[in-house]
Order: sequence, then structure tokens, then C-alpha cells
Amino acid sequence: MDLKKKLQDLPADAIIAFAVKCIRRAQSAHQIPAGALNRQELIKTLDLAIDIAKLYSSKSFYNYQERQAFSRTAEKAGSALAEHPWEVAQLASKLSEAVVNILHVKVAEDPNTEWIWEKAIENHTWDTAQDILADKTKKSRPAREADAEKRRVEIALEAAQNIFLMVSSQVNKDILISDLESIASHYVLKSSTQK
Repeated sequence: MDLKKKLQDLPADAIIAFAVKCIRRAQSAHQIPAGALNRQELIKTLDLAIDIAKLYSSKSFYNYQERQAFSRTAEKAGSALAEHPWEVAQLASKLSEAVVNILHVKVAEDPNTEWIWEKAIENHTWDTAQDILADKTKKSRPAREADAEKRRVEIALEAAQNIFLMVSSQVNKDILISDLESIASHYVLKSSTQK
């Protein structure tokens, strides 16, 4: 099975869900040594980073302020984990970085329209800000959202592939592929029921 092709067919949130599953598999395969410095704090930070990624993959936050708050928290957790030599911490750091980057993808990726977006989101709801941007840029909201989702998928895809490569050296690939197939079928079922 071509992993990249299978992942490319999924939305960014499903790809992140797969990366989370890979990290959880690695975590259960390689526990932090009992005498490790700041072990409990590391476990809490790891869980926080993974929980934020799970929240993103379940689309549990929508408004701009929530996205910003989760982005800041994921960034802090990722930075803390990046400093730790434990491989699972490094994986979760990569995941956090991807989630932060995804959360920063705006439907206004054009730097010439950034100021329009910033001013609109300051004074209006997310939906109204989207409408203002569509009016000013003459590019429909669905077209901009499709562009933004494509960028989110690219970010998620790169992170998930790297995480999969690292984890597959420790965890049976067939188990990881089975996880991916389960996630893919869940998202196919979910999208078909939303139509």
C-alpha cells in the first residue's frame, strides 16, 4: 500500500488523527525510564500535546480565539518536548509543530490580504470576516477554504509521514497500516453521513 497516496486522500484532521495514533503506539512500546528527570512533567506535556492534536482532529474548536489559544499551548508543549532526548517526545514535538502550522493556515494566505483579514477578524465573527475578505479579494470563500485545506493537508502529510517512518522502526507496520485504514474508513463514513 502506498502510504502517501492513502494519506493524501484524507483531510488534514484525519491525517493528524493517524499521526496521533502512531505516537500513542510508540509511547506504549517505549516508556520513559522510571528514574528519568522530570518524568511526570514530561508525561503531562506529552499528553497535552497529543490531546491538542486530538482536539484538532476531532474539530472540537472552531472560533478564532480558541484556535489561537490552542496554537499557543501546542507551541509551548512542542518546544518543551523538543528539548527532551526521548524519541516519543521528539515525535510529539513534530506533531505539535504541525498542528501549530495548520492552525496558522488562514483562508487568506495571500500576504497582500493579510491586513484585511486581521482587521476583519478583530471586529467581526469568523464568518463575517470571511465574507469581508471574499468581498475585498474577489475570491470566493469556498475557493479560499479549498486552498487553505490543501495547505493544511500538505503540512499534516509531511508530519505524519515523518512520524510513521520513525515509529515503524519500533512498531509493526501492519498494525500502523491497520490503524490508518480504520481512521480512513471512519472519515469516509463521517463525510458520507454529512452530505
